[in-house]
Amino acid sequence: MVDVAAQAPVVPTPARSHVTHAWLTQFVFAELLDEANRRRLHPDALTARIVEKAICRGLVDEILG
Repeated sequence: MVDVAAQAPVVPTPARSHVTHAWLTQFVFAELLDEANRRRLHPDALTARIVEKAICRGLVDEILG
């Protein structure tokens, strides 16, 4: 019997990288920080959620048009 889970590639979750600090403008970061505080999330966690939703819902092509 073959263990399918053992054959699946493992994609490691990257360590906390402070993504929001690295590539957002000050205005966008301030807006994101306000929203993260409102939702009681770390700005990186909110950024990850936003990016994940955009990719999973197929919005990347529409956003980048």
